[in-house]
Amino acid sequence: MTKQFTAAAILLLEDRGKLKTSDPVKRYLPDAPASWDNITIYHLLTHTSGISDDAAKYQPGPPDLLRFNDKPLDFQPGERWSYTNLGYIVLGYLLERIVGQSYEGFVQENLFKPLGMNDSGMFSYVTVIPRRASGYWPGRGGIENAERPDFRLGFSAGSLYSTTEDLLRWEEGLFGGKLLSATSLHKLITPFKGDYACGLYVRHVNGHLMIEHDGNNIGFNSDMAYYPEESIAVIVLANLNGTVTSEIARALGALAHGEAPRTPSVRKETVLSKEVRVIH
Repeated sequence: MTKQFTAAAILLLEDRGKLKTSDPVKRYLPDAPASWDNITIYHLLTHTSGISDDAAKYQPGPPDLLRFNDKPLDFQPGERWSYTNLGYIVLGYLLERIVGQSYEGFVQENLFKPLGMNDSGMFSYVTVIPRRASGYWPGRGGIENAERPDFRLGFSAGSLYSTTEDLLRWEEGLFGGKLLSATSLHKLITPFKGDYACGLYVRHVNGHLMIEHDGNNIGFNSDMAYYPEESIAVIVLANLNGTVTSEIARALGALAHGEAPRTPSVRKETVLSKEVRVIH
Protein backbone atom coordinates (compact mmCIF):
# COMPACT_ATOMS: atom_id res chain seq x y z
CA MET A 1 0.00 0.00 0.00
CA THR A 2 3.00 2.32 0.30
CA LYS A 3 3.08 2.48 -3.49
CA GLN A 4 0.09 4.82 -3.79
CA PHE A 5 1.85 7.34 -1.54
CA THR A 6 4.97 7.14 -3.73
CA ALA A 7 2.86 7.56 -6.86
CA ALA A 8 1.10 10.59 -5.36
CA ALA A 9 4.46 12.11 -4.40
CA ILE A 10 5.76 11.72 -7.95
CA LEU A 11 2.62 13.26 -9.44
CA LEU A 12 2.86 16.11 -6.92
CA LEU A 13 6.34 16.82 -8.27
CA GLU A 14 4.88 16.86 -11.76
CA ASP A 15 2.26 19.38 -10.61
CA ARG A 16 5.13 21.54 -9.32
CA GLY A 17 7.05 21.32 -12.59
CA LYS A 18 9.93 19.30 -11.13
CA LEU A 19 9.50 16.41 -13.59
CA LYS A 20 7.27 14.90 -16.24
CA THR A 21 6.05 11.34 -15.97
CA SER A 22 6.99 10.98 -19.64
CA ASP A 23 10.64 11.73 -18.78
CA PRO A 24 13.18 8.93 -19.23
CA VAL A 25 14.31 7.53 -15.89
CA LYS A 26 17.93 7.93 -17.01
CA ARG A 27 17.50 11.71 -17.14
CA TYR A 28 17.62 11.60 -13.34
CA LEU A 29 19.54 8.34 -12.83
CA PRO A 30 22.24 8.42 -15.53
CA ASP A 31 24.07 5.43 -14.02
CA ALA A 32 21.22 3.10 -15.00
CA PRO A 33 22.26 0.57 -17.68
CA ALA A 34 21.67 1.05 -21.41
CA SER A 35 18.75 -1.41 -21.28
CA TRP A 36 16.85 1.28 -19.34
CA ASP A 37 17.16 3.91 -22.11
CA ASN A 38 13.46 3.82 -23.05
CA ILE A 39 12.00 3.41 -19.56
CA THR A 40 9.97 6.41 -18.42
CA ILE A 41 8.77 7.40 -14.98
CA TYR A 42 5.25 6.46 -16.08
CA HIS A 43 6.40 2.93 -16.92
CA LEU A 44 7.65 2.56 -13.33
CA LEU A 45 4.39 3.96 -11.93
CA THR A 46 2.32 1.44 -13.91
CA HIS A 47 4.58 -1.64 -13.55
CA THR A 48 5.19 -1.71 -17.29
CA SER A 49 8.94 -0.97 -17.34
CA GLY A 50 10.11 -4.50 -18.10
CA ILE A 51 12.60 -4.59 -15.21
CA SER A 52 12.62 -7.45 -12.72
CA ASP A 53 13.16 -7.25 -8.97
CA ASP A 54 16.84 -8.21 -9.36
CA ALA A 55 17.65 -5.50 -11.93
CA ALA A 56 19.04 -3.35 -9.11
CA LYS A 57 19.68 -3.59 -5.37
CA TYR A 58 18.67 -0.96 -2.86
CA GLN A 59 20.91 -0.35 0.15
CA PRO A 60 19.47 1.77 2.99
CA GLY A 61 21.64 4.62 4.21
CA PRO A 62 22.53 7.08 5.10
CA PRO A 63 23.41 7.59 2.36
CA ASP A 64 21.10 5.17 0.59
CA LEU A 65 22.39 3.59 -2.60
CA LEU A 66 20.89 1.93 -5.65
CA ARG A 67 23.25 -0.47 -7.40
CA PHE A 68 22.20 -1.44 -10.91
CA ASN A 69 22.63 -4.83 -12.57
CA ASP A 70 23.17 -4.66 -16.31
CA LYS A 71 20.72 -7.31 -17.46
CA PRO A 72 18.17 -7.51 -20.29
CA LEU A 73 14.61 -6.36 -19.72
CA ASP A 74 11.87 -8.98 -19.41
CA PHE A 75 9.93 -7.10 -22.11
CA GLN A 76 10.02 -3.74 -23.86
CA PRO A 77 8.73 -0.78 -21.79
CA GLY A 78 4.98 -0.32 -22.09
CA GLU A 79 4.49 -3.68 -23.77
CA ARG A 80 3.18 -5.67 -20.80
CA TRP A 81 2.34 -5.41 -17.10
CA SER A 82 4.41 -7.15 -14.44
CA TYR A 83 4.25 -6.23 -10.74
CA THR A 84 7.64 -5.40 -9.25
CA ASN A 85 8.62 -3.76 -5.98
CA LEU A 86 11.88 -2.54 -7.49
CA GLY A 87 10.11 -0.12 -9.82
CA TYR A 88 8.69 1.77 -6.84
CA ILE A 89 12.01 1.66 -4.99
CA VAL A 90 13.56 3.32 -8.04
CA LEU A 91 10.83 5.98 -7.93
CA GLY A 92 11.62 6.80 -4.31
CA TYR A 93 15.34 6.96 -5.05
CA LEU A 94 14.66 9.17 -8.09
CA LEU A 95 12.48 11.47 -5.97
CA GLU A 96 15.30 11.97 -3.49
CA ARG A 97 17.71 12.95 -6.27
CA ILE A 98 15.25 15.50 -7.66
CA VAL A 99 14.24 17.21 -4.40
CA GLY A 100 17.51 16.83 -2.47
CA GLN A 101 15.58 15.45 0.50
CA SER A 102 14.93 12.02 1.96
CA TYR A 103 11.85 10.16 0.77
CA GLU A 104 10.64 9.98 4.38
CA GLY A 105 11.09 13.72 4.88
CA PHE A 106 9.32 14.60 1.64
CA VAL A 107 6.34 12.35 2.34
CA GLN A 108 6.00 13.68 5.89
CA GLU A 109 6.20 17.31 4.81
CA ASN A 110 4.11 17.16 1.64
CA LEU A 111 1.60 14.33 2.16
CA PHE A 112 1.17 13.46 5.83
CA LYS A 113 1.45 16.87 7.48
CA PRO A 114 -1.00 18.71 5.18
CA LEU A 115 -3.62 16.02 5.83
CA GLY A 116 -3.03 15.82 9.59
CA MET A 117 -1.67 12.25 9.38
CA ASN A 118 0.32 12.45 12.61
CA ASP A 119 0.40 8.69 13.22
CA SER A 120 2.10 7.73 9.94
CA GLY A 121 5.72 7.47 8.93
CA MET A 122 8.60 5.28 7.82
CA PHE A 123 8.84 2.04 9.79
CA SER A 124 11.93 1.47 11.91
CA TYR A 125 12.67 -0.92 14.75
CA VAL A 126 15.13 1.64 16.14
CA THR A 127 12.57 4.43 16.50
CA VAL A 128 10.27 4.21 19.51
CA ILE A 129 6.73 4.35 18.13
CA PRO A 130 4.02 4.38 20.85
CA ARG A 131 1.27 1.76 20.37
CA ARG A 132 3.15 0.07 17.54
CA ALA A 133 1.73 -3.38 16.82
CA SER A 134 3.92 -6.47 16.83
CA GLY A 135 3.74 -8.83 13.87
CA TYR A 136 2.63 -12.46 14.09
CA TRP A 137 2.23 -15.40 11.72
CA PRO A 138 0.64 -18.86 11.91
CA GLY A 139 3.05 -21.53 13.14
CA ARG A 140 2.84 -25.29 13.52
CA GLY A 141 1.74 -24.99 17.13
CA GLY A 142 -0.36 -21.86 16.75
CA ILE A 143 0.34 -18.15 16.40
CA GLU A 144 4.02 -17.20 16.62
CA ASN A 145 6.02 -13.99 16.63
CA ALA A 146 6.96 -13.15 13.06
CA GLU A 147 10.56 -12.58 12.09
CA ARG A 148 11.89 -9.02 12.28
CA PRO A 149 13.51 -8.26 8.93
CA ASP A 150 14.95 -4.90 7.96
CA PHE A 151 11.76 -3.23 6.74
CA ARG A 152 13.84 -0.32 5.42
CA LEU A 153 14.63 -2.52 2.42
CA GLY A 154 11.05 -2.02 1.24
CA PHE A 155 11.69 1.74 1.12
CA SER A 156 9.21 3.56 -1.14
CA ALA A 157 7.61 0.29 -2.20
CA GLY A 158 6.49 -0.94 1.22
CA SER A 159 7.98 0.62 4.36
CA LEU A 160 5.32 3.02 5.62
CA TYR A 161 3.23 2.48 8.75
CA SER A 162 -0.11 4.08 9.56
CA THR A 163 -3.45 3.73 11.36
CA THR A 164 -7.01 3.33 10.18
CA GLU A 165 -7.77 6.93 11.22
CA ASP A 166 -4.83 8.35 9.31
CA LEU A 167 -5.62 6.28 6.24
CA LEU A 168 -9.16 7.63 6.28
CA ARG A 169 -7.65 11.12 6.28
CA TRP A 170 -5.58 10.03 3.30
CA GLU A 171 -8.58 8.76 1.33
CA GLU A 172 -10.61 11.87 2.09
CA GLY A 173 -7.71 14.22 1.29
CA LEU A 174 -6.54 12.46 -1.86
CA PHE A 175 -9.94 11.99 -3.45
CA GLY A 176 -11.19 15.29 -2.06
CA GLY A 177 -8.65 17.15 -4.20
CA LYS A 178 -6.51 18.44 -1.32
CA LEU A 179 -3.18 17.14 -2.67
CA LEU A 180 -3.09 16.78 -6.43
CA SER A 181 -4.42 18.73 -9.37
CA ALA A 182 -7.45 17.28 -11.11
CA THR A 183 -5.19 16.24 -14.01
CA SER A 184 -2.76 14.38 -11.76
CA LEU A 185 -5.52 12.71 -9.74
CA HIS A 186 -7.05 11.52 -12.99
CA LYS A 187 -3.69 10.09 -14.06
CA LEU A 188 -3.25 8.40 -10.67
CA ILE A 189 -6.49 6.42 -11.02
CA THR A 190 -6.60 5.77 -14.77
CA PRO A 191 -5.55 2.18 -15.61
CA PHE A 192 -2.85 1.74 -18.23
CA LYS A 193 -2.55 -2.03 -18.62
CA GLY A 194 -5.39 -4.18 -17.33
CA ASP A 195 -6.88 -2.73 -14.15
CA TYR A 196 -3.68 -1.16 -12.76
CA ALA A 197 -3.21 2.60 -12.68
CA CYS A 198 -0.44 4.28 -10.63
CA GLY A 199 0.04 2.37 -7.39
CA LEU A 200 -3.66 1.48 -7.36
CA TYR A 201 -5.99 -1.11 -8.85
CA VAL A 202 -9.14 0.31 -10.43
CA ARG A 203 -11.94 -2.15 -11.11
CA HIS A 204 -15.66 -2.74 -10.79
CA VAL A 205 -16.87 -5.06 -8.02
CA ASN A 206 -20.54 -6.03 -7.98
CA GLY A 207 -21.31 -3.06 -10.18
CA HIS A 208 -19.42 -0.55 -7.99
CA LEU A 209 -16.25 1.28 -9.06
CA MET A 210 -13.49 0.43 -6.56
CA ILE A 211 -9.99 1.94 -6.22
CA GLU A 212 -7.97 -0.43 -4.08
CA HIS A 213 -4.64 -1.91 -3.06
CA ASP A 214 -3.67 -4.45 -0.46
CA GLY A 215 -0.39 -4.81 1.39
CA ASN A 216 1.52 -7.83 2.64
CA ASN A 217 4.65 -7.97 4.74
CA ILE A 218 6.14 -10.32 7.29
CA GLY A 219 3.70 -10.29 10.21
CA PHE A 220 1.37 -7.69 8.72
CA ASN A 221 -1.42 -7.48 6.15
CA SER A 222 -3.67 -4.66 5.01
CA ASP A 223 -6.31 -3.69 2.49
CA MET A 224 -7.72 -0.28 1.62
CA ALA A 225 -10.51 0.35 -0.85
CA TYR A 226 -12.30 3.51 -1.91
CA TYR A 227 -15.62 3.63 -3.74
CA PRO A 228 -15.62 7.10 -5.39
CA GLU A 229 -19.21 7.03 -6.61
CA GLU A 230 -20.47 6.65 -3.03
CA SER A 231 -17.51 8.25 -1.17
CA ILE A 232 -17.07 5.07 0.89
CA ALA A 233 -13.68 4.09 2.32
CA VAL A 234 -12.92 0.63 3.71
CA ILE A 235 -9.62 0.25 5.60
CA VAL A 236 -8.50 -2.98 7.28
CA LEU A 237 -5.17 -3.50 9.05
CA ALA A 238 -3.99 -6.74 10.66
CA ASN A 239 -0.84 -7.81 12.46
CA LEU A 240 -1.27 -11.50 11.61
CA ASN A 241 -0.37 -12.93 8.22
CA GLY A 242 -3.25 -14.40 6.25
CA THR A 243 -6.03 -13.44 3.86
CA VAL A 244 -8.46 -12.05 6.42
CA THR A 245 -7.83 -8.38 5.55
CA SER A 246 -9.06 -8.79 1.98
CA GLU A 247 -12.00 -10.91 3.13
CA ILE A 248 -13.05 -8.32 5.71
CA ALA A 249 -12.59 -5.45 3.23
CA ARG A 250 -14.84 -7.16 0.67
CA ALA A 251 -17.44 -7.99 3.33
CA LEU A 252 -17.48 -4.44 4.70
CA GLY A 253 -17.71 -3.03 1.18
CA ALA A 254 -20.77 -5.16 0.55
CA LEU A 255 -22.35 -4.14 3.86
CA ALA A 256 -21.69 -0.47 3.13
CA HIS A 257 -23.61 -0.87 -0.13
CA GLY A 258 -26.49 -2.61 1.63
CA GLU A 259 -25.56 -6.00 0.17
CA ALA A 260 -25.06 -9.34 1.86
CA PRO A 261 -21.32 -10.07 2.27
CA ARG A 262 -20.03 -13.01 0.27
CA THR A 263 -17.97 -14.21 3.24
CA PRO A 264 -20.57 -15.10 5.88
CA SER A 265 -17.94 -16.07 8.45
CA VAL A 266 -16.66 -12.48 8.60
CA ARG A 267 -18.60 -10.32 11.02
CA LYS A 268 -18.56 -6.54 11.38
CA GLU A 269 -17.08 -6.64 14.86
CA THR A 270 -13.89 -8.17 13.43
CA VAL A 271 -12.55 -4.74 12.45
CA LEU A 272 -9.32 -3.91 14.28
CA SER A 273 -8.99 -1.14 16.83
CA LYS A 274 -8.07 2.29 15.50
CA GLU A 275 -5.28 2.34 18.09
CA VAL A 276 -3.25 -0.35 16.32
CA ARG A 277 -0.38 0.79 14.12
CA VAL A 278 0.62 -1.66 11.45
CA ILE A 279 3.29 -1.74 8.78
CA HIS A 280 1.83 -2.04 5.32
